[in-house]
Amino acid sequence: MVVLGPGPFRAVFGVTAWEAAGLPAGIDDLVAGSVLDRDLAVLAVRLDQAQQDTRLPEQPAGSAQLNDLVVAARLAETAVRPG
Repeated sequence: MVVLGPGPFRAVFGVTAWEAAGLPAGIDDLVAGSVLDRDLAVLAVRLDQAQQDTRLPEQPAGSAQLNDLVVAARLAETAVRPG
């Protein structure tokens, strides 16, 4: 597993890990920047690995059936409304 520290993370992505995650500017007052950079980098690597290892298809199946169900539910809802 490759873990990018604060320096390498900024070098690769151009921002710190907490800036990339959209965390508040003062977050480094609560958590040491190096710890947060490390943790976010580890989580990013784990997420990438999980995406590679998943058995899920790229696109979900059943989109047409789901659309039919939603349309039927909406039509049924309007059919029972009074007035």
